Amino acid sequence: MEKRILLTLLMLVVAASAMMAQDELEQTAKPNISGVIAWGDEVDPQPDSLLVTIENHAANPDAAIYYRLNSYSDEDPENQQWTLYTGPFTIGLWDTVSAYAIADGKSESDQAGFAIPTGYGYEFTTGKIHYAYNYYDDATVLVTSIAGMYGMNSGYLECYAGDVVIPETVVKNGNTYTVIGIESHAFDDQINLKSVTIPKTVQVIHENAFDGCTGLERVNITDIAAWCNIEYDSFFPMSSPLFYARHLFMDGEEIKNLTIPDGVTDIKKWAFIETLSFTSVDIAGTVTAIGDGAFGGCSNLTSVISRALTPPNGTNVFMFADGSGDIIYQQATLFVPAESVEAYRAHDEWGKFARIAPFIGIGPGDMNGDGSITVTDVTQLVGMLLSDDDMPAYTDVTGDGTANITDVINLINLLLNAE
Repeated sequence: MEKRILLTLLMLVVAASAMMAQDELEQTAKPNISGVIAWGDEVDPQPDSLLVTIENHAANPDAAIYYRLNSYSDEDPENQQWTLYTGPFTIGLWDTVSAYAIADGKSESDQAGFAIPTGYGYEFTTGKIHYAYNYYDDATVLVTSIAGMYGMNSGYLECYAGDVVIPETVVKNGNTYTVIGIESHAFDDQINLKSVTIPKTVQVIHENAFDGCTGLERVNITDIAAWCNIEYDSFFPMSSPLFYARHLFMDGEEIKNLTIPDGVTDIKKWAFIETLSFTSVDIAGTVTAIGDGAFGGCSNLTSVISRALTPPNGTNVFMFADGSGDIIYQQATLFVPAESVEAYRAHDEWGKFARIAPFIGIGPGDMNGDGSITVTDVTQLVGMLLSDDDMPAYTDVTGDGTANITDVINLINLLLNAE
């Protein structure tokens, strides 16, 4: 009986030892890349090259280590692209390192090695934001990723997370640069990015700059006119941070009733795409052109005011670039100058609205045309409804074709929202 117990215990000890040895082997076969610079680190002066060392955690003499540059794949180390590691080696601009260790059929990889590139596309990091010089203007820079222009982060590298505030200017080596753009793929697949603040100095956002930023919740700006003027150098709406964020804030307050100020002549494509917080948009009379999809996906809009006597040029302004998503044309009322109603109805774009109504003064609700909406306007509308007189077109606040108590309620809501 005692022998059986001892044999059983011995077998358990042997099995446990084997399991421990296997665990140790798996751990000792894991490579560790060192000598690279962590993304986000500020290094000045920046190196032209780095000396890279790859080690096993426990220096298992039976493990063979392979490495290669500029790849993320876990292919078999016998693949000719892999090189047997024999000692420290040098990497240069844009180089990344992948390592692969194998022993007794067990293998592990480490792909965390990145050298900071100093060439075209990425130049320096300040305040955890990465910049590229504008080669056409010595006084300006663009925000980029640490992978550089066209680097396509694609989830491999977290360059940005949390709340990112892009400044209007940045200082490097005593020189002040104005931030005028965001490079292609700068925030590509940065799923932990929660908010981004974009200054009024930004003039262009390049291809797929915010593609894959599924965690983005808000975009902060300080100037509506400047925001309207940003060029999107891309065929894809994912270039706009609003495509994912869907909530636009100015000076800390979420914008619900958007007013495009006088002086703005052009609203660029995708300027406000997918912004769900908007319930009304008031477009200045100076606007002459609006880009594709500028208000595409703003599906909570119920009121659109266009103050221009001549309908602004544009196609699919309230739809997506492919012509889908026409809900806004059906649910929102378009208010235009009384003398321009027929011109808007005949326009290929603006004529898509099911309801087009005239306004006086500052727009719907300004019954007496004094340039403001007050309790006096509510009282005047009620009085007009109680009279036997024909109702003027501007009393149709909702634009549904008739003037009734619904217009009074709508006018009261306009007054409350203005406070």
